[in-house]
Amino acid sequence: MKKSYTRTSGLANRLRQLGLTALLAGAAAFGAHAQGLYYTTLSSQNTTSTFADLGTAGSAIATANTDDDNSAAQNIGFSFTYNGTAFTQFVLNTNGLIRMGAAAPSAANMFLQNETATTNPVGVDPISSTSPADVDLLLPFNFDLESSSATATAEYRVATTGTAPNRVCTIQWKNVHDKAATSTSQFASLTFQVKLYETSNQIEFVYGAATAATTGTVIGRYATIGLKSASGAVGQTLLVSKGSSATAWSTATFVSGTGTRLFFRSTFLPDAGRTFRYTVGPANDAA
Repeated sequence: MKKSYTRTSGLANRLRQLGLTALLAGAAAFGAHAQGLYYTTLSSQNTTSTFADLGTAGSAIATANTDDDNSAAQNIGFSFTYNGTAFTQFVLNTNGLIRMGAAAPSAANMFLQNETATTNPVGVDPISSTSPADVDLLLPFNFDLESSSATATAEYRVATTGTAPNRVCTIQWKNVHDKAATSTSQFASLTFQVKLYETSNQIEFVYGAATAATTGTVIGRYATIGLKSASGAVGQTLLVSKGSSATAWSTATFVSGTGTRLFFRSTFLPDAGRTFRYTVGPANDAA
């Protein structure tokens, strides 16, 4: 009996150890999201740099259309760590965002609906969405976007340049504009990029010279620009804020939370080379 009792106790202890190991492993897997973003308002910059159109460099990213669609998974070209998780791929959404990893966001129509009239396009706000598919997002200019015109078709492209351990992956949206709804389009054409930096895990959103719309009413509209980890809560997002459409993009600041957007209009376009730079800072604690 004593021997049997000892064996049972050993088995129970082993099961408890395995359970604790599994619990710790689960906590570690959740840890990157639970801690929030590894980028902070203090480690982010609104600055200028040189915008270089990719031209024919790299590879075109295929999508079924240039309105609302997600691409297949694309290779970064190196391992990029975003909020504690290493990624080698991303999925591009035509509405100005990428999701890190091989899985697509929850929908193709990923954008915050600007106007509420029933005749306007309906979108899924990627920031407030609680879908488990809408995590690990980078949003350089999230809006309901489409091709600039029939003769200037939108193009999406990725190119990785440099040598290890200092390579840069550039992801570009070219010849897009904000789709008209109740309000008219403010851009005739806009081109912008996401840049991912190897080793430092720095992120940049860089904007090319934009062209203003020449028809319609000049009016403020709002785009979502920034980063999202696991949710739209404070500490899980880092968004670009510009509360007036009638101010320069150089006045934009960085804040955390769901309600923050960048207001824009045709008379205040991004200057060529305008850059929002995110550098890894002290990790936020979700608690």
